[in-house]
Amino acid sequence: RKYVPHMLLITVCSTVIAMPVVAVLADKYGKKTVYIPMVALTIPLLAGCGVVPPKSLALIIVLIVCMGALMSANSYIPWTMLPDIVDAYQLQTNQRQDTLFFSIYLLVARFASVVGQAATTVALVIGGYITGACTQLKSVDTSLRVLMSAVPIGFTLIGLICIVKYPISEEKKKENKAALKEMTTSLHEMKAPVSGEGH
Repeated sequence: RKYVPHMLLITVCSTVIAMPVVAVLADKYGKKTVYIPMVALTIPLLAGCGVVPPKSLALIIVLIVCMGALMSANSYIPWTMLPDIVDAYQLQTNQRQDTLFFSIYLLVARFASVVGQAATTVALVIGGYITGACTQLKSVDTSLRVLMSAVPIGFTLIGLICIVKYPISEEKKKENKAALKEMTTSLHEMKAPVSGEGH
């Protein structure tokens, strides 16, 4: 228990340190190309969380550092994908809805956080967690290991399927940017004569 704050600090630090590296890789090789393998690599690490011995502090730290570094992709790349989605939506509908898409993303993220907290509570109840007890049942340990490994692996696989089907490649993104630039230029050219007539 006394190591929990340190573990959280290590996770945050490894995520923050890895984020600039992820940004450079995503810019060089493409968001989807970087995101898929980084998310896929979290699966064996999550599986390791389910089987690592409780007193193997060094192994736990290694897992946490690797998970934090890989999770930096989840913290960075989805945010950079949102403008691409907004651009594609604008080309299809001629409406730009930045606020709508960012609000939906934040809402889904908040909902996922609430579901995660509720799932933890349910897992503890199912495992027979005793509040205030220094020693817990073995079933509590089993429930938490399933919650920390099997459940995230399942959601990670679902996420991988979604990202594989993500239709906006780097080439498509460039095409959308060029089309929007052309659209903006055309609008300015259409407004120019009107402004001239007004003078």
